[in-house]
Amino acid sequence: MKNIKIFCLLFLVGALLACSNSLKSDGVDYFSKSDIKIPKFSDETINNHLNEYKNLYNLVLTSVTSNAKDNAPQLSISFSDWAITSLKIEDKLKGQEKKDYLALLDVLAKKWNEQRDKLY
Repeated sequence: MKNIKIFCLLFLVGALLACSNSLKSDGVDYFSKSDIKIPKFSDETINNHLNEYKNLYNLVLTSVTSNAKDNAPQLSISFSDWAITSLKIEDKLKGQEKKDYLALLDVLAKKWNEQRDKLY
């Protein structure tokens, strides 16, 4: 029983440390200061997902501004996950709207890479 309590305590401490190491924005809305424009699409899931990009962009700019190069791997993973989801949900759009969405994803990836590259 004592071993189980110790294991649970270590697990709890590890979980708390993992949460405290998550990326945080410095509170500046870098996205709104950028030249990036995200249009609204007919599907709300797509729009909500595109809003997540704004948060990722603010996180990468926070890291660039504070020269937190150690955040680069975690940021890359977060963006990769976001990009994969972007492609998984593209079928919610049809025709020209889908083409516009895919073109937007290309622009967003380039803008992201411009900032992320500053961390290397």
